[in-house]
Amino acid sequence: MSKKLLSSDYYSKKRENGVEYINIHTFPILYKYQSISEYSLHNFEADEVWGTVPTAFNDPYDCAVCFTVSKLHNVIRSNLTEQRLRNYRSLFNVSSKKEVTEQIVNSILENNDIRKQYAVACFSIYNDSEIMWGHYADSAKGFCLAYDGRNLMEMAHAAKRAAFDLLKEINIFGIDFSDISDDNLISIMPVIYRNGKINITSRLIDSIPYILNYCNDLCDGISIKEAYNRLFQNIKQKYYSDLGANNDLFYSIVCRKDRVWNYEQEWRIWTYNSNVFSGNFESPYMKICNTKATAVYLGEKMPEYTRRVVMEIAKMKGIPVYQMKSVMYAHNYKLKPILLQ
Repeated sequence: MSKKLLSSDYYSKKRENGVEYINIHTFPILYKYQSISEYSLHNFEADEVWGTVPTAFNDPYDCAVCFTVSKLHNVIRSNLTEQRLRNYRSLFNVSSKKEVTEQIVNSILENNDIRKQYAVACFSIYNDSEIMWGHYADSAKGFCLAYDGRNLMEMAHAAKRAAFDLLKEINIFGIDFSDISDDNLISIMPVIYRNGKINITSRLIDSIPYILNYCNDLCDGISIKEAYNRLFQNIKQKYYSDLGANNDLFYSIVCRKDRVWNYEQEWRIWTYNSNVFSGNFESPYMKICNTKATAVYLGEKMPEYTRRVVMEIAKMKGIPVYQMKSVMYAHNYKLKPILLQ
């Protein structure tokens, strides 16, 4: 029996100056497990892959980050002059320095959630995982689509470029995008399984001067809308000026999971969430077009009426259909794909 491949068979790692870099040698076939719904069937038929921002994942701990609250408090307190403290007490309608500091920390966290900056789509290198068929394909009543990894990479890059071009086109805040190159548009990477979360305290500390300027503007009588626009512009300018470092940081966040999830052998695609730039958080999704599946695998418990629908779409697209079946052994069983058409 041949050895089952791992994600690490497709890439190598190196570490320089405390930063881990991934070199992909070849792209695997990537599988996306899905339940049956109007949206999943439409996406299959329309050759679309959709993702969403990590803050909308059903796992609230996925892509979670850490920060040292005491360090934030210390930096803020060191910047609170007596005049600022008097103004901010009135602004926040609080009486103590501790309450002022907590209000500012809350503002920092609200305006610096990097998990809202991108949208993510998730895949696995396996199509025969019992756990994933159970968790992500409605207890094996759904289906699994196979994609060519390199084609996904190319389409993801195109989607990220399109999103970036849209950001520049609707650039109502006058952000300078001149230093951004294609190197900043890398969009598909394997998940690295390592316990612990990324600490972003230094990134949050960098934003403190902008938040204090925002508070100063409000104290000076500037409208909330104008003050927020200034804050938004300053934070976004810094974000895009540091885009290379931010991409490294986001990769560290989105493509790092605890070892308990290692069975998923997951790869992820991400692109910019253009809704953040416009201030619209109502539709935090991404769409990658022209992502035709290379095969479809039917869950072992899929009802007959949905089986017919999925097979008809596959026939129309000219791609093979496999039925997942439990093959029994003496002390175990494995899911095996059986070609149907």
